[in-house]
Amino acid sequence: SFFASVSSETGLPTGTVTFYDNGIPLAPNPIPLSNGLAVLNTSTLSVGNHSITVFYSGATNYCPSNSTGRPYIQIVETPPVVQPVHD
Repeated sequence: SFFASVSSETGLPTGTVTFYDNGIPLAPNPIPLSNGLAVLNTSTLSVGNHSITVFYSGATNYCPSNSTGRPYIQIVETPPVVQPVHD
């Protein structure tokens, strides 16, 4: 799961966020904020490094914003292979 928190000194922002993996959207639609928080549940990341960024759409009285200057790097490793032990 990935979480994005959007806050302001002047109130609780509304709007949507889009999560990106190396510039490609991770969900088909933007995710609406709920109390300033957006959550994306995904299990589709392939093995390797992923640069996760978030874009906030903006709303009345709130400017759009993004996290491209501070990407989150998610590393997905190959799962271990479990071999049964025979007696």
